[in-house]
Amino acid sequence: MTTAWQIIYDALTRHGQAPVIERRGQWRSGAAILQAIAARAEELAQLGLRPGQTALIVVSDNLVAIETLFACWHMGASAGFVDFRAPAARITQMAARMQAALVVGRRRVAGLDIAVQAAEAAMTDAPPLTLAKPEPEQTAIVFTSSGTTGEPRLRPSSQGKLGKSLDDFCRSEDHGKGGCLLGATSFAYSASCNGWLRALASGKRIVALDLIYRLEELDAALMRPDVTECALPPVLIRRLAALGDLEGGHRYPQLTRLGSVGGPAAPRDKIAALTRLSPQYRMTYSCVGVGLVSRIGGEALLARPASCGKPVADVRVRVLDGLSPCAVNQIGTLEITNAFGATVRPGDLGWLDEDGYLYIAGRIEGLFCRNGVNFPAERLTQAALELPQVIAAAAIAQRDGDGGDVVHLFVQCPPSETDSVTRHLRQGLAAAEFPDHLHLRDNLPVTVSGKVDLGALSAYLGTSRGQGD
Repeated sequence: MTTAWQIIYDALTRHGQAPVIERRGQWRSGAAILQAIAARAEELAQLGLRPGQTALIVVSDNLVAIETLFACWHMGASAGFVDFRAPAARITQMAARMQAALVVGRRRVAGLDIAVQAAEAAMTDAPPLTLAKPEPEQTAIVFTSSGTTGEPRLRPSSQGKLGKSLDDFCRSEDHGKGGCLLGATSFAYSASCNGWLRALASGKRIVALDLIYRLEELDAALMRPDVTECALPPVLIRRLAALGDLEGGHRYPQLTRLGSVGGPAAPRDKIAALTRLSPQYRMTYSCVGVGLVSRIGGEALLARPASCGKPVADVRVRVLDGLSPCAVNQIGTLEITNAFGATVRPGDLGWLDEDGYLYIAGRIEGLFCRNGVNFPAERLTQAALELPQVIAAAAIAQRDGDGGDVVHLFVQCPPSETDSVTRHLRQGLAAAEFPDHLHLRDNLPVTVSGKVDLGALSAYLGTSRGQGD
């Protein structure tokens, strides 16, 4: 069985002196990346990492992170990822859960014992890197869910399983030919990691943005004629769509693929992305443990903007009420099985319509109850997102003394819009669904995947009076 490391090694070797990854205007060739991997492997060995062990990579630089990942593979080790913006307690917890023998990263994190790496690998006069062949059953990566609504789930992927996934992708018609992938999200985000691996395996070049950038910088990068693919979280798609089209045409006409990943996008935002940003816009739904579940774009999106598409080939989606299947158009818990036979319940509520299109209703953890009436948090957030001045929204609840929910709605828009937001919500929500407290903020905390960080908002409520602003 072909391993992930062999596929990546062979791809970089074929590139030779040809450019593969650009960062800050400088291109790295396949040969230069292999040399950097050898130097990173030597550094990890000096830090005490051994075959069979796991390193936790604290990601603040995607290029350094991917070099370190491949160095782990070359050594017969594995790696997991966490973003540098995560609290030190979260990083420590992830290291313990992964049983990481080493924590490495480009930046120091207060309160954390981390081996700090140089931005550039220390090149030596050592001979060219030769392929070290890990066993197919050996763990390659420990993928994690976003942890938006609770403790992130860990999903290890073996060298053989990941290798088959990459090989299938390279053989399929799913990847575009030529051009560059714009890497604009943290490698700690599983969808971003998979995007980079697939691009490298299939021979596509990568343009890597710094992980902290202005919207104008992202917009300019997407306008580059050599950039043909990019995947972004819904909040960035929404902000880019607000910039409008150019001279009556799409803002990024050269793109062959613009994806929205990291949670369902609002129907209005999907239509705006398709009609203003790129006709190749597609929204995808995926989850850790099974990968891609469904996608939707084009005419299907315009006809069903609330849907996230039909499940892709070899993926089965069941909607359950407990252990019993739900009827068509009935909301229930999603159970997803992929081509490898892996079955997960990602914690999402949804339904399938009569034509097999999938819809996401919300999260199991995001189901509120007031006076015996159940309703999903998404109903509040989608109502708020209908307003053009709203960038993001999130609803969370605290239990009151009678066992019901006190609902807080956080909205990212100017606080001066309180009256207009309140009027709109009263018009669009049932009385039982109207939030007890409305919080308008210029900015909301977000996770690495671009989702609103519900944990941070819950912590805010726990340390404040929790009243509306």
